[in-house]
Amino acid sequence: IRDGGPWEDPVLQAVLKAQPASQEIVNKYLSSENPLFFELRARYLIACERIPEAMALIKSCINHPEISKDLYFHQALFTCLFMSPVEDQLFREHLLKTDCKSGIDIICNAEKEGKTMLALQLCESFLIPQLQNGDMYCIWELIFIWSKLQLKSNPSKQVFVDQCYQLLRTATNVRVIFPFMKIIKDEVEEEGLQICVEICGCALQLDLHDDPKTKCLIYKTIAHFLPNDLEILRICALSIFFLERSLEAYRTVEELYKRPDEEYNEGTSSVQNRVRFELLPILKKGLFFDPEFWNFVMIKKNCVALLNQSTGETDPDDVSGVQ
Repeated sequence: IRDGGPWEDPVLQAVLKAQPASQEIVNKYLSSENPLFFELRARYLIACERIPEAMALIKSCINHPEISKDLYFHQALFTCLFMSPVEDQLFREHLLKTDCKSGIDIICNAEKEGKTMLALQLCESFLIPQLQNGDMYCIWELIFIWSKLQLKSNPSKQVFVDQCYQLLRTATNVRVIFPFMKIIKDEVEEEGLQICVEICGCALQLDLHDDPKTKCLIYKTIAHFLPNDLEILRICALSIFFLERSLEAYRTVEELYKRPDEEYNEGTSSVQNRVRFELLPILKKGLFFDPEFWNFVMIKKNCVALLNQSTGETDPDDVSGVQ
């Protein structure tokens, strides 16, 4: 107040007018006040749409060693850049400097302030590079937040599913299907399960030779989605056994084949007949033999042989009736 109010300091005026001023002098001035007062100034400038001045002040705060730790100024910079499309390059540059965890906090704060479109753009800007690079860091959180923001900006479930597929097509790591299936199943209800089964089928057609754990997880996911389809449960269990070659996996196979055979009933199925018809040949590609033409005695014999190959020898006590 003594110096003429919160805007009249000559250093601040130099910053706002983009006049030359050394960073040392600017930092000394910024250290002379509580950072909250600079936040309030920045908020005022943004509210008045005085974006060039707001950006000048915010950039100075971000260059300050202590004030830069306050995420508000990073959020404010993204807000200004969002309001200034010509600054797209600077938006991307600052994005690369921001850790995903900090980015998530910024996105959530922007959403709380009612800036849904800014939050959605920020979320996609952090999410898409992660998908393209196959990086799973923060991916579950980003996809979950993206789903809520996408539906808030456009409640159409069909648009939501289309956007999910569009993002999936950019992904280079098959494991991202799991968070996407979670949000689809949660948000799209009955049709969501069928979409998730189709996603699993597509994933199994990728080259997963170097990632047997993920392949097993996909088979287990399909079995979880279709718990009443005995034929698919058996094929998934056999496929998991062929990948794991473990007693535990074999016992699941044995338990399923000891159940009485069941006729497939389209009326009680969780998915359309078309989806099931397309899924079966995809699943059978993972088998060493087609169990449809063998009885369980032959299946057991071949499974035991595979166990012997895997372990060198099979302890009859451990197998518990396998042989």
